[in-house]
Amino acid sequence: MAGFSETDKRDLEYNISGRNIKNFMEALQVAGQLSADNVLQTLKLLEVKILNNELETPLCQKVTDLIVGYLRKMKPEGELEEMCTAVLMALGSQFPGMVITKLWDRQRVRKLPPRGLLVTVGKLSLCQDIARYIDATWEYILRILRMAKEEDDMLAICHVLYGLVVSTQKHLDPAAKHEGAMDIREEAVAIKAYQTLRVLFNRWSLKSKDKVTEQVLVVIGRLFYLIPPFKLKNQVNWLTRWLMSVISTKVTPFYISQCIFQLVDALALSGCGGINLEYQLENITDMLFNQLNEKVNNSDSHSVLNHSLAQRAFCILTKLYSDQVVFLLQKTMESKDPAKTVSALQVFVDVFQEVPQTEKLQSKVMHSVINMIQEDFEPVSRKAECSGWEGRRLLS
Repeated sequence: MAGFSETDKRDLEYNISGRNIKNFMEALQVAGQLSADNVLQTLKLLEVKILNNELETPLCQKVTDLIVGYLRKMKPEGELEEMCTAVLMALGSQFPGMVITKLWDRQRVRKLPPRGLLVTVGKLSLCQDIARYIDATWEYILRILRMAKEEDDMLAICHVLYGLVVSTQKHLDPAAKHEGAMDIREEAVAIKAYQTLRVLFNRWSLKSKDKVTEQVLVVIGRLFYLIPPFKLKNQVNWLTRWLMSVISTKVTPFYISQCIFQLVDALALSGCGGINLEYQLENITDMLFNQLNEKVNNSDSHSVLNHSLAQRAFCILTKLYSDQVVFLLQKTMESKDPAKTVSALQVFVDVFQEVPQTEKLQSKVMHSVINMIQEDFEPVSRKAECSGWEGRRLLS
């Protein structure tokens, strides 16, 4: 243990398992016996000691039970809650299953688990191998999804869902190496992913909860890849309608572009987007054009990625529905709305040329571009200059 002498190490080992920690554990179980400051400072010391010492299983279980019990009983907030989460993370680095299973050790209690415990399980799912606990954890989360009403509780549950979905994707990747097999079959994963998607939309009220909406977008974007394409294709209509309602809120544009891209990307894995995606093509491209209208702030990674993801989505759609996208591109180029016209030109310059097209389709788009040049549309002229105007090369 770097930075500690043998004497220091013996002292730390004593403090971890000796009278000091025992007294702290006893005092923490009596509400109000320790001040918040005393608890906070002791938790900070406890985290360091756990991270620098390998605990025996019985002691780890006692400390885990104690911290979770304190979270349930005292419901700490702010820095104190964060510090309890940090201690649980330290314990989970040695015994992840011991911490994760605390989620459902009180299944009969009709209350949400502590937020700190939910956040811990979400984080552990991203940095530890939780293959043996995915099924049970996901099953429990599905039950409590319907109970969450407060924004902080929703965000904490999103932490767990994101961790579960990412961990599941990793284990389903045949090219990845894993320490153990999942406790759930791929067919059951698809069912749980679909159930989660429906509960999030049917039971969660996302109005005026922009942070929650953003995290839900992150989670469902991942869920798309776990739902079989034939089933996902049947959800496109209502998903598109929901995305259209979200785009009118104050949600950061990046989250919408990312979700749209993940939807069309997941659908494209089957080789075709399906009839519903084709039916919603105009609505989806209209949303993507709106995303491209957003001003790019190069110092903001989300702003940069917003444009990149919108363009990638256009690229996939153009490969799937070449004729239809060309028609919508022409229609938008001929619009009297300068912002939409510039967005369409941006798609033409940055995306359209990368996708193989017939001469007939290229001629159609080029005809619209020529019309814009002849009309001397000022925003289009500026865009052409900034883009190096690839179209002039094609015309020559």
